[in-house]
Amino acid sequence: MEKSQMYAEALLRMRSLQDKFNLNPMILQYLEEDMLLFSWHDLGVAAGCDMIDNDECYEEAVKEFEEKTGNFVYHVIEKKMWADAGEYQISSLENDVDEPVIMLTFLYVSHDAESWKEQRLNGDHLLAF
Repeated sequence: MEKSQMYAEALLRMRSLQDKFNLNPMILQYLEEDMLLFSWHDLGVAAGCDMIDNDECYEEAVKEFEEKTGNFVYHVIEKKMWADAGEYQISSLENDVDEPVIMLTFLYVSHDAESWKEQRLNGDHLLAF
């Protein structure tokens, strides 16, 4: 699968997300300029976004995912989970209460174009990893 085809599909999906959820317009603008952003959340509310290459660990995680799967990541969402928040059960992880567990969600386009229709926004649901 050509990356250009996957990129075009990613733009389509991001425009759909932008229309449905009124996202920060910078996310789509940067994607149109072939730059990957990640969003972070604070208490479930989007707090901001930044370039993925500003965090070496995040950039490496995206690169590894794309190389292993052949998929194309078009946005990353960071979620910090605190051990003492009560809403998450992460006690089995070795983690200091003062440090969050960070989960990254990748919005991506599969290398399998035949499955794209099923992977697109459906109501409030979207395929992610």
